[in-house]
Amino acid sequence: MKIIYKILFLSSLLTSLCHNTFAQCGTGTSYGSISPTSVWQNTASLGSGVMPYWTFNAVNGGTYNFSNCSGTAEDTYLRIYNSTWVQQTSNDDNGPYCSTTNASLDWACTASGTYYVFLSHFSCSNLSNNQILSYKCVIPEWTVPSSGSNSYTLTCGSTQHIYDSGGSSGNYDVYWDGYSVIYPSTAGYKIQISGTSSGEACCDYVQVYNGVGTGGSLLGTYNMGTAIPTLTSTDAGGALTIRFYSDVSIVGTGFDISVSCYNPCTAPSISVQPVSQTTCVGSSVTFSVTASGTGLNYQWRKGGSNVGSNSSSYTIASPVAGDAGPYDVVITGTCGTVTSSAVTLTVNTLSTAPTSASASINPVCAGNPTTLTLSGGSLGTGGTYTWGYGVCGPVFDEDWGAPTSYWMGATTVNSTTGGKLNVTSTSGDPMIGMEAVGSFNPSIYKYIQIRYRVISGTAGNAEIFYTNDRSAVAVGDQMVSGALISDGAWHSLTINMSAGTYWNGYGNIRGWRYDWSTNSGVTMELDNISLSIGQGTSISVNPTANTTYYVRAEGVCNATSCVNTTVNVVTSLPAIPNAGEDQYICGATTVTMAATGTGTWSMVSGPNTPNIVTTSSSTTQIGTTTGLISGTYVFRWSVSNICGVSYDDIVVIKQ
Repeated sequence: MKIIYKILFLSSLLTSLCHNTFAQCGTGTSYGSISPTSVWQNTASLGSGVMPYWTFNAVNGGTYNFSNCSGTAEDTYLRIYNSTWVQQTSNDDNGPYCSTTNASLDWACTASGTYYVFLSHFSCSNLSNNQILSYKCVIPEWTVPSSGSNSYTLTCGSTQHIYDSGGSSGNYDVYWDGYSVIYPSTAGYKIQISGTSSGEACCDYVQVYNGVGTGGSLLGTYNMGTAIPTLTSTDAGGALTIRFYSDVSIVGTGFDISVSCYNPCTAPSISVQPVSQTTCVGSSVTFSVTASGTGLNYQWRKGGSNVGSNSSSYTIASPVAGDAGPYDVVITGTCGTVTSSAVTLTVNTLSTAPTSASASINPVCAGNPTTLTLSGGSLGTGGTYTWGYGVCGPVFDEDWGAPTSYWMGATTVNSTTGGKLNVTSTSGDPMIGMEAVGSFNPSIYKYIQIRYRVISGTAGNAEIFYTNDRSAVAVGDQMVSGALISDGAWHSLTINMSAGTYWNGYGNIRGWRYDWSTNSGVTMELDNISLSIGQGTSISVNPTANTTYYVRAEGVCNATSCVNTTVNVVTSLPAIPNAGEDQYICGATTVTMAATGTGTWSMVSGPNTPNIVTTSSSTTQIGTTTGLISGTYVFRWSVSNICGVSYDDIVVIKQ
């Protein structure tokens, strides 16, 4: 008995070693996939020195036939493995189809899925000769029973057909009443059907129920001869039940219903991507995305680091400069993950107001220059300091709140938002007509400033054609231009219009034509266009009357409050003063001279250089001169202001 037990144990051990896993046969070589049908098919001839295997899909209830009979005579071995390489069955010699040591087998599939058929020399070595694998399958039709019930499980990813009990080629009979329950193989999936029918329209029909059995909700009743529409299970398990009923009379070919799996879990998909945003420090900004799918969760990121909460939008209530950078959102759903396009947040900075302004010469003689200089303040994005004459800010400032008040040529207005005009040029000469915007003294208002951002294309130059009494329309010889920077950032361009040949001397400036680019296909954002007396931290002015000048900082985000300074203007020389009467002295060496006003005494001529001491009283300036010698002296009383000097002379004769 011990000998028998040992033999049985060794036999079991050998069977386990040979029938366990693919690894027991070393490393095979994949020859791709095969698709068994009801007709025998052959692989290509295989050379010796390999252990080939093929992938195939099998359906529960199907019988699969494999044969190596047509290959060269050899002791071959066939094995069937499942998708995890667990052996299902095998054959060494003969089998159902071969009469030699070549292997063949029949295998009944009990679970739909992916399988491997493996061919080797006995028992687990490379083939010694050229071989061929033949294969076919028999898959029974799914049918609704004529009475009672049955069930099927559909391998999701495949399609099956179900018929009445007459099958795909026969007719149904009378007095049939049965049903089939169809389950999906994959949890979370739903059975979906549609089909056709033929037979007695009045009294024979298909009924489809949601879930398992005829106790679920009825999705529809379809008499023979009508189409069965697409129906999808909403049952938690994903099943549908198909019932067929026929009465006592007429029969027909019945129904053909296609069965498939529907995955209600939709992978996340983005329909509207987030877009890049530009904002100012402290001004709220929001990114948003529109997506669809099952069980979506959102994770916004800045430069790859998580920010924000689980929402389709992300808002920064009060952005700072450090918030600028790249952003995207990762959307994770039940059925997958998708990442949005990366977009950019640009945070423009604010300008701060100057703290004071002063003049280098104050007071100043009418028409003479003095330099105005500001202190303090800072410039934000696209900023500059703008000086005003009698008012805070430029004398003219268009922020495009109403661009329709001007005519436009070769210009498409894309949007007007927040005082910014978004335009695209349709030729190389786009223009905005602003020929009648006021009346401005060209000797005071000399600078046109443009704040802009080139979004796409190369802008070239901006050209300003101005109008005045010489020409009421914009003409070619009344133009000044400036180069534009096409880098997507905000810039300020200041054009000194007094460089124009006919800017001065032809009356006041009435307006201009703003040619905002010199190229076609350029898209720009225009923040404003203004006319002022000057830009920068200091300017030179030539006032002719007492004038208060204002200066402020301006940028894309804001215009600050102004500081000011008043320049007092002296319009003429001081009045000619009175130095007193000429004097004649005898013997004395000292003379006293009395003059009015505030000034200085000096000697114009004389025989020597006496000492002059000036003292003042409430009404006179006393000049006491000592050290006189005989001769004639001329003394001068001079009074001065910023514009010059006035004087009066007296003659003193010493005997």
